[in-house]
Amino acid sequence: MFHLLYKTNYGMKISPKLKHTLTNPVVTQLCQLRVCRYITPFNRRTTALEWHPSNPNLLVVGSKGGDIILCDTSTVKNDKLFAGDGERGSIQAMKFWPWNNSFVCTASVNGTVTLHDLEGRQSQILSGTKNSMGFWYSSVDASLSHSAVLTGDNIGYIVCLSEKGQTIWSKKLHKQKVTHVEFSPRENWLFCSASVDHTVRLWDIRMIKNNKSSLAVLQHNKGVNSAYFSLTNGCRLLTTDQHSDIKIFSAPEWRLERTIHHPHRFFEDVTPIKASWHPLQDLIVVGRYPDQNFPGYKSGERRTVDIFDSDSGELVTKLLKLYGSSGIVSLNKFDHSGEALASGMGDNILIWNREEVFAQKQERLKDK
Repeated sequence: MFHLLYKTNYGMKISPKLKHTLTNPVVTQLCQLRVCRYITPFNRRTTALEWHPSNPNLLVVGSKGGDIILCDTSTVKNDKLFAGDGERGSIQAMKFWPWNNSFVCTASVNGTVTLHDLEGRQSQILSGTKNSMGFWYSSVDASLSHSAVLTGDNIGYIVCLSEKGQTIWSKKLHKQKVTHVEFSPRENWLFCSASVDHTVRLWDIRMIKNNKSSLAVLQHNKGVNSAYFSLTNGCRLLTTDQHSDIKIFSAPEWRLERTIHHPHRFFEDVTPIKASWHPLQDLIVVGRYPDQNFPGYKSGERRTVDIFDSDSGELVTKLLKLYGSSGIVSLNKFDHSGEALASGMGDNILIWNREEVFAQKQERLKDK
């Protein structure tokens, strides 16, 4: 087992049989996931969500109205709701502040990158001016090791800020809106950016001059919603376009390893669908938006949450909400243990967990 973990950590290939041995127990657990909490705190759709880096029970979710809710998934009593700015306040991306996890940083349509205090104290605008006409921020990430905050905007610029909000540099690195920026969990100097200009680019933050200084340009047929580094070793990049392609690229040359065709087309009134990783194995979770024009479509196809094996490209299981409305699940993220899954479906937040784990939590709450 030690030998397998060593090879996996360094991005080395292991045999399909051994890979199946490691993956199969995780898939078995995923098949047991059920919706254990159903939260509807917003009057507009969910647009971003993040799990707390150290507290496995805390989840923060943002909405199209700029509202933020801090959910305690271990109870129904401790949720905190912070009101937003309304229609112009739509939160496009969010990140827990690595210098202090009591804060969350957001990129918003109101034209600001804002640091929100989850204890309810004063928020701080790091960049931009509220209600800037025709301009907004659409992505954000932060690096503790580089003392840097990256944010992308709707016209193709990426801005690098200090933790105090001072502008270090601002460069037009894409032709159109930057939908996603993310630091690599493996190499602290490496980050990626995705754009509706049909590209994902990789950069060395120490060597940014212009859009020609990218380390790699990954072409897509449509605009790209997201680009996530794998959580197991950071050696893969998972991208979701705005129509029907999920792509996996592999380090160090970031060559295309696999394309998974999957219906998740862009629709203006739906939060863009983004595929993300499981933290323990390279499994992919993504919401399905059935399309009768998609090859293999079957009449009555459900709006499931699909989980794929990134090595084979095979669909290993589907999650289906068994009650209430059956909306499109645009956002899905596992917590850091892989035990729980948070989903954004319209203006609803779904918390998935194994039934036995949920029952144990409820028993602990009764004992208190």
